[in-house]
Amino acid sequence: MEKIMKTYTLLSLICILYMITNNVQAQENRWYVEPMIGLSSVNSMTVEGNNILGTQGDINVSTDSGFVSGLTLGYDLNTRWSAELGWEYRSNESTIELSDGELFDLGNYASNTFFLNGVYNFSDGMIETKWNPYVGLGLLFIQEIDIDLESAAISERSWSSAGDVGIQAFAGLNYALNDSLSLQAEFRFSQLDGVKLEAEDGLADSSILNGEYNTSTVQLGAVYRF
Repeated sequence: MEKIMKTYTLLSLICILYMITNNVQAQENRWYVEPMIGLSSVNSMTVEGNNILGTQGDINVSTDSGFVSGLTLGYDLNTRWSAELGWEYRSNESTIELSDGELFDLGNYASNTFFLNGVYNFSDGMIETKWNPYVGLGLLFIQEIDIDLESAAISERSWSSAGDVGIQAFAGLNYALNDSLSLQAEFRFSQLDGVKLEAEDGLADSSILNGEYNTSTVQLGAVYRF
């Protein structure tokens, strides 16, 4: 999996750099900004716990649906290709069972991420249509992933990770209201494996190993070009 991730990361960077450096076909380059909100799904998982509240062994993490919000700044390289930089915050409620059977049903699994995307637009701008389907891929840069354990009996305890890099792929549809404003619907999938989360309360020997952060998102946004 690590080799696949490295290969995908390299290919993604090559594709994005190619689009940026081959802007010779541009007819009208335009910036755009896109705020968005959506429904978040995070895959449930089994991870390895090291001294998690005095326990060792497998931890089961079950997640519920959550929400995601974010903001994207993009640039139309030409009539087909766009490049994007963006920020995203995601939060999903979770139920966590430790290896000794203790249950934490008020937990939370959240992230704060930045991303770099390349986007291919199927409509080249030469055809009079309000609809523009598109696909894209990109890289996630993790500012923080945070998992909280909490129950009615025990107050919140947190483990977090930073600096990881993941991948994402997406497809969507824009509907133009006018030359500057569009509505957008999108499905997005992100993958990040092998995450190590460290305790935030100073316990140096407490960690969660082999974590995953594989997400699916259905989101709505508004795209303003200027």
